[in-house]
Amino acid sequence: MAAIILSGLSAWTQTPSATDAFREFRANENPEGQRIAETDASGIVAPIARTIDAAKTIRPWPDLTGCRNTSLQKAPAPALAAHSAERQGRPAITRCFLNLDEVWDYRTRTFDFNRPIGVSMQFLGWHKGQEIEVENSTDRDDLVLASADGGSMAVHVVNYGGPRPVEIRLRPPEGWRGANALRVEEYLLDGAHNNNLSGTAFSGGARKTGESQLAVTRGEIALRQAVLEANGILFWRIRPEE
Repeated sequence: MAAIILSGLSAWTQTPSATDAFREFRANENPEGQRIAETDASGIVAPIARTIDAAKTIRPWPDLTGCRNTSLQKAPAPALAAHSAERQGRPAITRCFLNLDEVWDYRTRTFDFNRPIGVSMQFLGWHKGQEIEVENSTDRDDLVLASADGGSMAVHVVNYGGPRPVEIRLRPPEGWRGANALRVEEYLLDGAHNNNLSGTAFSGGARKTGESQLAVTRGEIALRQAVLEANGILFWRIRPEE
């Protein structure tokens, strides 16, 4: 699934499929405007869980960041949408178009990645190589993306629901599975991390919030987060040990 990950809805594509998806999104929100998290039979909030196999690639990762800017704070013209569909393929869903005034300063002609929406776009731009198949759908209140470029892998988790755990089982490339451990870098965007709206000193784009070595067990590693808050975003970069 191709998607543009943003921290808010700025504008919506004016197509029937996108309009229907937007109505569905709103229908699943609670009065506070937060997606309702899925629960299991006991009422416990279900984790964001996926199994990802690096061997199941879909296509070259599309370069989505910064490539379309109407500069009018409006949905793009139908001709531009048709051009994008022809050149890049038609996405299953386009969540929104970013108001680049929050990232791009036309006065200095520089990007400001310090705001949450800028960090979110920065994460998206870190995907390289091949997009990896991940189970996603508009029925979910989360989104998981993955990619690999031979030297590293990226796993990207967005939580549209309430606070809950994240559990990703990852089968790395075949050549990495004989390693005892893989090196994992974590980047977290939430109310307290990589967010200059939280009152903390923050500048210069996304910063690492964790680093670890994870054991490869039966050809897999487990990526976990105890709690990812509502609208939080996790980005993991995985590399073999040097």
